[in-house]
Amino acid sequence: AASGRPACGGGLMASPRPAAGEIVAALQARQFELYYQPKTALKDGALHGVEGLIRWRHPRHGLLSPACFLPQAEAASLVDLLTMEALRLALGDWRRWQAGGLSLPLSLNLSPRSLADPHLAEQLMAAVIAAGVPPRAVTFEIIEHEEIADLATALRILIKLRMHGFGLALDDYGAGHASMLQLSRFPFTELKLDRRLVHGACRRPHMRTLLAHAAATARELGVTSVAEGIEMEQDRILLRDIGCDLAQGYLIARPMPAAALPLWHGKSAAAGKVTGTGAVIQLRP
Repeated sequence: AASGRPACGGGLMASPRPAAGEIVAALQARQFELYYQPKTALKDGALHGVEGLIRWRHPRHGLLSPACFLPQAEAASLVDLLTMEALRLALGDWRRWQAGGLSLPLSLNLSPRSLADPHLAEQLMAAVIAAGVPPRAVTFEIIEHEEIADLATALRILIKLRMHGFGLALDDYGAGHASMLQLSRFPFTELKLDRRLVHGACRRPHMRTLLAHAAATARELGVTSVAEGIEMEQDRILLRDIGCDLAQGYLIARPMPAAALPLWHGKSAAAGKVTGTGAVIQLRP
């Protein structure tokens, strides 16, 4: 919940668990959409990004989070289809924002399973170029705590994307067991600190040392650090004081439909809180 992802189901009703066939039908019917949550600079509140969260507007169950359907999609090898649908939605939103005078780069979360497909880089690049979006406006995220089965193929894919101008982010940094190893192998441009480390860090003194080390690592590598799951002002101050670059969480804003983002940005900028641009798309729950 720290990053704005609703739980699957809710209340007293059982959580819906749609089958793979229903997910395929939903993709064909284009029932998925993206919500966006802003990321802002810790030093001055400037807008530097929005994380896009994929949702399924189910005809019977309403708006579903990835927790309801992503495990089934991964088990049925449908995650690549979801990735491409999220990219299609994101690129369409980029074009509409651009037409309205708001230029937002986009970032998409890539499942480690997708990084086993040697044709993935070409498919992603073709979609972005066909949409008329410059590759430099796109960043792809990789979840740190999930094992990458074929490191050689994954490395070739990520290097190819980086060479064509795309950004790369290591997501959920600090949650897994191979953080430094991943950093040493892949040409990342952004480090996202796991929300489980960030949320409530002000109440856990030992976390300050861990987070300060992560922020310092990002600085030494010349990459951007992002703290996810900020919901309390004390946490925001702590992350600012240790030198983290960007903040994301309910304290900044809750996820919103693409059409609502320009209005939010305008109101925030008018209040002197927000300037700049940026976007992040994420698939996982």
